[in-house]
Amino acid sequence: MISLVLYLSLFSGPAVDPELEEAVRTFWDLLQKGDKVGALRYVAPEGQNPFLNRRTDPFHSWELDRIELRNPGEALVTVKLERLLMPAGVYYPVPRREVWVRQPDGWQLRIQPLDMEKLKRAFVGGAASKQRAPKPGVLEVVPKQIKIHFLDRTQRGAVRVSNGLFETVHLSRIDYDKTRFELLESGGSVAPGQDLRLLFRYIGKEDEKYLRSEVRLLLKRENESRERLVAVPILYNYVSPGARNLMGLTGERLKNLKRGEAVKPVIPSPASPPPLPGLPPGVKEKDNR
Repeated sequence: MISLVLYLSLFSGPAVDPELEEAVRTFWDLLQKGDKVGALRYVAPEGQNPFLNRRTDPFHSWELDRIELRNPGEALVTVKLERLLMPAGVYYPVPRREVWVRQPDGWQLRIQPLDMEKLKRAFVGGAASKQRAPKPGVLEVVPKQIKIHFLDRTQRGAVRVSNGLFETVHLSRIDYDKTRFELLESGGSVAPGQDLRLLFRYIGKEDEKYLRSEVRLLLKRENESRERLVAVPILYNYVSPGARNLMGLTGERLKNLKRGEAVKPVIPSPASPPPLPGLPPGVKEKDNR
């Protein structure tokens, strides 16, 4: 008998805090009723704005699957939602995992706030793309088009000469519209197996979107007298599809957007779930738990 008690104490795991389970159940009951404001008090303070802004997909019902205590002040909670799948229009069980933390006011859901710098890098071209080695035996200029993003306040765009040859390549000449762009980084030659980066900055003032220009590069291989002309289009005051969708920049809003104007992510409000089959409008499903 003693051995059995010891075994159970070792492998049964820590007991779940009843207050945590009650908080989780109350939170999801409120969401099921569509009371997002009421559910807000079960969200940790730093995540309340993201919680209000994010979309809550329609769901028919939910159930608590498991609670795993990571430590006395933190738990991993798994719930199963009967979510509406579009465009099929049917409900399907989907697991959802959440982190709950013990706060002075009780247990609350932890939601990570939006990382604006990460969003900027993803949608306005602030991130440096992963650079690959030059292709052996190939001299190329990449990318095929320079994009200078309207929402990126640095107003920069880059192109590189990638030399996969076995000889040095000289950059004899660079032509571009000096009334609209300035050259921040350049060089006179690029060695075998190396890249030469050309960095431009837009210095124009117009607020029109999707304007075009061109930069022309005159390249010459070490042991050849012939020069190669490469024309690279520049698309400036560019707003990416991802940025347009995230920031709600459509139609007149995008057209009238001024340089330097602050924009914030716009997340649509959640749609009301459709009535359950067999229930007349205005009648709520009875809670059988």
